[in-house]
Amino acid sequence: MDGNQFFRITNQGFFKPLSGKYKSKILDCILRIYDICKNEFAYEAEKNRILANLQDYFDRDDEEMSFEDDKTVARNSKDKASSVLRQLKANGWIDEEMRANHISFVQLNDFAIPFIENICSIIRTEETEYQGIVSRIAILLKGVRNDPKPYENILLGVKKYLDELVSELKRLNSSIKRKIDELTRQASFKDVLDTFESYNSSIVSKSYYRLKTSDNIAKYRSGIFQDLDGVIYDADTMKKAIAGYIEVNSTKEIVVDEENAKGEIVQIIHEIRNDFKRLDDVVDAIDEKNKLYIRSALNRARFWLSTGENTQGKINVILQAIAKEEDDFETENVLLVNKIFALNPIRYISIE
Repeated sequence: MDGNQFFRITNQGFFKPLSGKYKSKILDCILRIYDICKNEFAYEAEKNRILANLQDYFDRDDEEMSFEDDKTVARNSKDKASSVLRQLKANGWIDEEMRANHISFVQLNDFAIPFIENICSIIRTEETEYQGIVSRIAILLKGVRNDPKPYENILLGVKKYLDELVSELKRLNSSIKRKIDELTRQASFKDVLDTFESYNSSIVSKSYYRLKTSDNIAKYRSGIFQDLDGVIYDADTMKKAIAGYIEVNSTKEIVVDEENAKGEIVQIIHEIRNDFKRLDDVVDAIDEKNKLYIRSALNRARFWLSTGENTQGKINVILQAIAKEEDDFETENVLLVNKIFALNPIRYISIE
């Protein structure tokens, strides 16, 4: 992939609105525009409607806004809304179009929409229903022999859902440390111990926990493999799949022949099977990381609760004293060490 191609398609300043002084406010505005436009037939709405919405947002904001490439200083909500729209247009997020009766429309550029959708998915707290994705795959494949276009309607859909499932599980794997930190950040150390001593993975993700227990992947796997084999070994289904593959992938310059089409379809089916088998490895990796961070959280809580005469307790006292006096750590604090540790000489005793 060529990174320069991205900026040739979008705009050299595409990320500028989200990296400047007003990035949070501009992101709020982008999300407001998206909320308005997503319910229309296209991602667009009347400019006056969007301006009114942004003005309402800035009515509660007293801070002046000024941008490097805009000489004006926006002091009221109307000027701020207009300035933000100019910034988004200049950097490739939106475009404007004059329609009938001189009504101006604002539309989100097509390449900006996936970014906004991903931002929404990061902000949202809802969990992905992993089991729901697996069951959709199983339901799709049940109708593969009766579908007139098994390649377009079934195999491509299965590949898409499976890629989504693997991606979501990998995202969960990457987010475990953050999720556990969020769970322990506001809790007392005693609560952390009480919670995680009887811990199970449903605390991090109830949906993932269901995927491993009541809605286990293994429940669907054999049926899915059976239906995939049906595409390969059922002559009529394979014939329809080959025709679909040729129709989708042939161009004026290159026409895919039946032999190559069949080879590609068989390859896709093998990839789907292998991806399903690899799910076990992904799940194992999640479990391993889960245990690692839980163990870390428990050890941290035990450490801070340890205030006795043992070594951990003594180190704990030192660290707490340093933390309280980090801006003014004077000699008397150093002398605290002498009250905590008693250094005794140790002689080597010969075995003779």
